[in-house]
Order: sequence, then C-alpha cells, then structure tokens
Amino acid sequence: MKKIIIIITPILLISLAGCLKDTPLNDFGSTAKPIVEYGVTSSGHSHGLEGFASDAVLAAGQPSPYMVPLVVNIASVYPLTQDLKVTLAVDDNLRTEYNAANAGGVQYEVWPDSTYSFAVTQGTIKAGSRLDTFWVSFFSDKIDYTKNYMLPIKIADASGQAISGNFSVAYLHLIGNPLAGAYTWDFYRWNTQDGSGSLSGASFFGATVTFLPDDATTVEMPTGYFTQPNYVLTFDNNGGVLSNFAVAPSAAMSKSFSDNGITIVDAPSILLADPVAGHFKIHMVVFNGTAFRYIIDDYYK
Repeated sequence: MKKIIIIITPILLISLAGCLKDTPLNDFGSTAKPIVEYGVTSSGHSHGLEGFASDAVLAAGQPSPYMVPLVVNIASVYPLTQDLKVTLAVDDNLRTEYNAANAGGVQYEVWPDSTYSFAVTQGTIKAGSRLDTFWVSFFSDKIDYTKNYMLPIKIADASGQAISGNFSVAYLHLIGNPLAGAYTWDFYRWNTQDGSGSLSGASFFGATVTFLPDDATTVEMPTGYFTQPNYVLTFDNNGGVLSNFAVAPSAAMSKSFSDNGITIVDAPSILLADPVAGHFKIHMVVFNGTAFRYIIDDYYK
C-alpha cells in the first residue's frame, strides 16, 4: 500500500519552548554531550516535524493490533556508563498546537483511547547501550478511517539528560478518507473478451474488502483477478461532495501483470461510482497469454 503523503508548509516548523536544537537523527558522533531523542526505526521511519510523513499510521486492512515501534536513542560519541530511565507520554497539547500552526491544512481530532493501547510508557536504556523500543498498539478493526486522528507522544523525561528539540515528539497520525473502510465485494469473471457466455468458476460473491486510504482523496482496493493486486481510485472532495472519480492500475498491479505475461486490453474503468450509497463498480479486460478475461469488481455497503 502507498504511503500517506502529508505536505508540510514552513509554518509548521514551530519551536518547542525550552528545548534544544540539535543535529541529524541517529548521528552518534554529532555531540559529546548526550542528547535523548527518537531514533530512526529499522523500516526507516523518523519522527519530529521533519519526519512527520513517516509517522502516518497505516493500520487500515492490517491485523489487529497493529504495532508501531517508537525507538528512543542516546545521540552521543559514547554511550552512558549508567542505566538511564526514559519516560514517554501522550501530550494532546501538541495536537492543538499543530492544528493552530496548520490552520489552512488538515485538522486532526484526538485519537480515541478505545482504539489504541500505550501501556508501557517507561523504559531503561542499559549502561553501554543506546536504544530502547516502546510499542503502541492500534486496534485496526476499531478505527474510523474516515476521520483525521493524531496521537502525539513525546519524550517526557530522561532522568536529567538533555532531550532533543527536533526529534522528541512522534506525531502519530491518520488522515481520514470518506471512502475508507469495509465494503461487501462481488467479483464477476467471464473467460471471453466481451463478457459473453457463462460466468467463470473464479467468480465469488459476498466477500468483505477494505478500501485502503492512501491520502484524503485516494483509496486502493483489490481486484478479484489473479493475485488480487490493487486498483487506485481517486476523486475530488469539494466540501464533502465527491466527484471526478477515476481508476487506474496500481504500480504493483502493472508489475505483477507484466511479470506474468498478462496484458491489460481494456484499462480499468468505472461503471458506477455512487459515494452516497457507497457503491462502486470497476471493469477491466485482460489477456493472460492464451485467453481473455472480462472482469467486473462490484463493491457496495
């Protein structure tokens, strides 16, 4: 699934009173004085306003709970010679500050506490070590993906050690999409180019599928054909009125088809787009090297 894209304007570079400004993430050689900060995870995610996009919570369609790591590290030439207790805390004031600084952009609601768990908020970085990992559990099956949520988690205490000003807050967030969520899914396939004849036995009905939000006006959903790669559905949103729907194969679909000798004869097209009723039909014709496949994916509430 695509990453959620956030555009950060210069006005978002708000400063946090009393905090330090320091050098790049995980630059252990950057300072002889230890600075406690959020580090870069193994997947390349960073934090702070500079790493805001990396803090998108991509829980839609994932098993529940969906686990997000928060790695705290000590940036210094040498690790400490004694254990260091670190405390993290949710600070909703940071959400309101963010909204105020970004008044013309996406506005975030409080992340409902019934949809996540952050039980262990204190850890210890052992002497001679640099890192400790905390985990936030998101209950992906309980989240309302049509809303914008933010869960800012800061490094609240580092036992007297300096705390980074740039990288001391994880702005965990989700951008809502009005089409995101669960749909019923029927898949029709005919083994002809024009849809004539009997349905293929590969057809199915009454399945459940999730429209996965890429951003506020883009969702992805699978086709029932082949390995079920995703379509990408885009639209305009004018004050809650959705229009100008368009569908295209995802990059993963195009690559999967190309790698397996499948040619798209008739590109994905929209037969029906009714956002009020929550009903969408997508049509496509492919050629697998020996036979045509006439396909309709029907998604509805």
